[in-house]
Amino acid sequence: MATIEADVRRTSKKTELRDPKGPRAPKEALRSLPETIAWLRREGLLMETDVPVSGDLELTGIQKHFDGSYPILFNNVKGYPHVRAITNFFANMDIVDRLFGWEDRTARTRKLAHSLTHAIPSEEIGHDEAPVQQEVITDDLDVNKYIFPIRHTHLESEITIGSGNSVVVGDKFWGGSHIGYNRMNFRWGNIGTFQISPGSHMWQVMT
Repeated sequence: MATIEADVRRTSKKTELRDPKGPRAPKEALRSLPETIAWLRREGLLMETDVPVSGDLELTGIQKHFDGSYPILFNNVKGYPHVRAITNFFANMDIVDRLFGWEDRTARTRKLAHSLTHAIPSEEIGHDEAPVQQEVITDDLDVNKYIFPIRHTHLESEITIGSGNSVVVGDKFWGGSHIGYNRMNFRWGNIGTFQISPGSHMWQVMT
């Protein structure tokens, strides 16, 4: 719960929400985050607001209140005019089933189990076409200026980036490779620390 009451004026844009059950999403909806958001909006599966929201307890308080509900898109993030924030992306399993083309929870379980040993072929996309390469920052690398950090509860002493990627390869990982994500805190521009769990890959590296 937020420690400061949020200004909750109604947005002028009203989203008409629909039943989350329905036909599967087209493959294009999985190609990029903008395409996914566009599909959610068309299908009436997206809550959207222009009301300003802070990453310090406000956004996470709203997210928790709507556990299991529709994805929420915040178009106005306090202190980050270049950012929009989306949360509860995978909160509603009926929407997840539609997005990935699973008929029901039984089919979901079986197809996920099958995919563990039947990987789809990789697809290489050139850097001139890849959406992830649309904006590349090479100077002024103060991470907290660009990435929207959040705080979940008043017990946390600082804001965090909830899912920064960690990569360890080669000699540092006994000849193998690790790609994962961790809560990260950037305290010195582009230098940060991150949290690890006992027994995890990063815990093994540390010990």
